[in-house]
Amino acid sequence: GAEKAIRMTRFLGQMEGVTPIDIESVPCVWKSVVKYKDSLKASNNSQQQRRRLDPLHHDSQRSGPTERPYTPELLSSMSDMLINLISKWGDRHLRLRKMLEG
Repeated sequence: GAEKAIRMTRFLGQMEGVTPIDIESVPCVWKSVVKYKDSLKASNNSQQQRRRLDPLHHDSQRSGPTERPYTPELLSSMSDMLINLISKWGDRHLRLRKMLEG
């Protein structure tokens, strides 16, 4: 929940080049992003239901393409980046390593 988002914000804020939002704002942003459906339900009571782009994707009201056509070169680059992150941070941050390794 919001507590994990705060921990992630603090962790990412330690990285060079990362400027996170104020800690006090994290719960509000988390709620806006993760719990957006609650506000949609309230607004849909008085509005017409929006068309689902992908009927198999539960209640998502998000728009945009459903396919992500990654090239083999881009997939290889992303894989290399994840391997480098695991090598650099994996021994010091075991939870991050577990997430990156899937």
